[in-house]
Amino acid sequence: MGSLATEQLHLTCEVLDQRFADLKQSLIKPENKQKVIESYARLVKVLKAEVDHIAKFGPALVPEIDFNEIRKNSGILPPDFASCVHERGCIILRNVVSEERAVKWETSLKDYIQRHPGIGGHPKYKPAAWNLFWSKAQMECSSRSYEKRF
Repeated sequence: MGSLATEQLHLTCEVLDQRFADLKQSLIKPENKQKVIESYARLVKVLKAEVDHIAKFGPALVPEIDFNEIRKNSGILPPDFASCVHERGCIILRNVVSEERAVKWETSLKDYIQRHPGIGGHPKYKPAAWNLFWSKAQMECSSRSYEKRF
């Protein structure tokens, strides 16, 4: 990794208001400026390593577990698995509901979206997450008590 002067993060974003520059200047004392620059360089190095790790392993980094294993363990994640979930911040639960039930919910949601075209979702150009908080399928899904035990 090069020096901070030669290696920079290139982000496309709007220029922030002057108040943010003023805030940064009020937080960083002039005598600590070099320490902040060095700290940022260390942060970029750690982030780059994590990005490389994610690029190498991809979706395999998201921990997966069969819901029946959790049920058998009184609703508790196995300790080693729980630490992995804690590190990654997410989990894929398999077999929470039957495929038949999931297909029925999906069909119901698609029908609901067709009947309510203004419902909206994210991203707007091709929604993957819909605002379906009160549809029948969503209510059935969110009211299942045994999934909420953990």
